[in-house]
Amino acid sequence: MKPVYFNADNCFTLREPLGIKALTFTWMPSWWRDQYGVVMNESYAMDAEYRMDAAAAMERFVAARFPMMRIGNPQAEADPVPPNWINATTVAAAGGRVFYSDDNYPATRPLSLADIDKLELPANIEAVFPYRETILQTACMNEARGTRLKPHLFKNGVANDLVQLCGEEIMVEMMDGTDRFRKLLAYSMGMWAKTMEYNFTKGSMPPMFMLLNCAAQLFGPKCYEEFLFERDMEIIRMFYDHRQRFMLHHCGHFDSFIPVYRRIPHVDMIQIGFTSDPRKALEAFPEADVEYIFSPYEAMRLARKDLRKRVRELLSGVRGETHRFSMVVADLETGAPDENIVEIYNCCKNIQ
Repeated sequence: MKPVYFNADNCFTLREPLGIKALTFTWMPSWWRDQYGVVMNESYAMDAEYRMDAAAAMERFVAARFPMMRIGNPQAEADPVPPNWINATTVAAAGGRVFYSDDNYPATRPLSLADIDKLELPANIEAVFPYRETILQTACMNEARGTRLKPHLFKNGVANDLVQLCGEEIMVEMMDGTDRFRKLLAYSMGMWAKTMEYNFTKGSMPPMFMLLNCAAQLFGPKCYEEFLFERDMEIIRMFYDHRQRFMLHHCGHFDSFIPVYRRIPHVDMIQIGFTSDPRKALEAFPEADVEYIFSPYEAMRLARKDLRKRVRELLSGVRGETHRFSMVVADLETGAPDENIVEIYNCCKNIQ
């Protein structure tokens, strides 16, 4: 089952049989701006009509640019596209400022220690920006288009929350066992409870929920297991209770986290970073699909013959498990050669 990516309006998955389960490409906002003049700035977040038109244009542009790959939609029309502040959501919901630009996703800065100390859970999650804006825009798009899109409130992972809110100082707070660390942890878990209660009540959870654990790499497997793993298990048990399928997203080096992650009774899908060994993930989690995040640097900078060798070596390493192996080539920037993108496609289509 393909997950609903947190930036789904900029994810393009091939629509034809391959030698692996799925192949997805994503391009950074800078690429869209430089190639087609589409800007994913504040207007993209706040103006539903602009976002719907832009997302439809992106579908048509990709379809025309890579016709042999059958990605995108050459007849795409302006259908409802939910707003999404992605990693900026955590700090924005805590009252922090969101910074918009034409060449990147929305961003934030950590809160000051004084603001952290004043942090409290909201009484009503529906009244908090950006969730309030998501609910409002979804209602407006449904009314204008006659659709029934359900508003989904995005939630970042606990480790991600801590780093987003406190920055690198979170390591000191954690190791010292401060009240501030416990406060941040309780705040994150409280926001999880409120957003998931809303999503489950409204029936707006995606078929495959992404449990984002990007920042686990910063803590390392030992500290993650000691301080954060049980919090993630609280969330996962919530998924089990609601029969919610989920993907564990770990975009760093996955291998060293396998022992702690294998304490999770069941995972539906795992997404691993490009320094990871996909064979190890496939063997450790026989119940799960595994999606490998291909290095954007290699996709952009390797000569075509070297790229072909790299992809073939990767695919050779998952031989026998390709039915549950997929790949996402993420965060392609301006300058990514089209021929390299097609080369990756050809390798995945014709596995040797």
